[in-house]
Amino acid sequence: MQRALLLIFLLLAFFVHSASAQNLIPNPGFEGNCSPGALGNGYFGADHWYNANGGTFDFYAATEPSSDCLLVGTENLNWDLYNEVQAPFEGDRFVGGIMYMSSFCIREMIQCKLLEPLQEGKTYCFSMQVAFSGMFDRACNGVGVSLSADSTVNFASSCTLGLTPLVQFEDVVSDTENWMTLSIEFIAAGGEEYLTIGNQLDDADVISEVVDGSTESTTAYYYFDMLSLENCEQNGVLESSQNELLIVPNPTSSTFQITNIDSNETWQVVDYIGKTVLTGKGNNGNVSTLARGCYFVVANNKMMRLVVE
Repeated sequence: MQRALLLIFLLLAFFVHSASAQNLIPNPGFEGNCSPGALGNGYFGADHWYNANGGTFDFYAATEPSSDCLLVGTENLNWDLYNEVQAPFEGDRFVGGIMYMSSFCIREMIQCKLLEPLQEGKTYCFSMQVAFSGMFDRACNGVGVSLSADSTVNFASSCTLGLTPLVQFEDVVSDTENWMTLSIEFIAAGGEEYLTIGNQLDDADVISEVVDGSTESTTAYYYFDMLSLENCEQNGVLESSQNELLIVPNPTSSTFQITNIDSNETWQVVDYIGKTVLTGKGNNGNVSTLARGCYFVVANNKMMRLVVE
């Protein structure tokens, strides 16, 4: 029994390492210490990320940063606003930006360079957590991400960059209570190396509404956290869906069901450092006591990532 548990732990540790390495987005949760962005005045606070146009994305931190991190371009880190806005989906930090401003073509965008270019013909899975800001009352559609082979940074413009969205919210997003998952599975054209967060819709194509009924609100502002971009064909040590658990719903904030194990099998939920945070038996589980974030469900030498929202 002890040997079996050790084998599971070693398998899990390798899987966690592989899964982490497979995320092609550097600093996907904006947790890295603030440092200059990759491009001059693109500096806004999160390692590996930089402003992609004339807009200035905001960086939110749960605790006060060190003194050498306070100034970010012309504005300070919003650590002091942490309790007045949105709790992060996971970790201590997240970012936010203007996705639309009525009567003006105003978009704020950030960009990062992927750890490696995407491979032609390979299937990739992308996901991102998005939350509507309660600080501003206008909501809009078009919130999403784009991939490009080249950097399209243009500090001279505060409008769109003319990119084709990989995935975006087609409808107006106005939920002020919950983080929402934006995800897609797609086949890469090959060579995509830059990821940009922002609304690429022209003003004429944007659908917006004032959430609280006030016609004075002009700004649609959104928060972003926990991005993932992985090659779906190389899912760690589990390269076949036959070796993966089937979990629904996923993400979940409460109950879930494992559909491809026996009713008498035991399972574990473990975090990213391999610590068991929940155990159970059978097909059903409940994660309502867990903090939001990414975990792994392990049962009978099978695994699957589980997102708790």
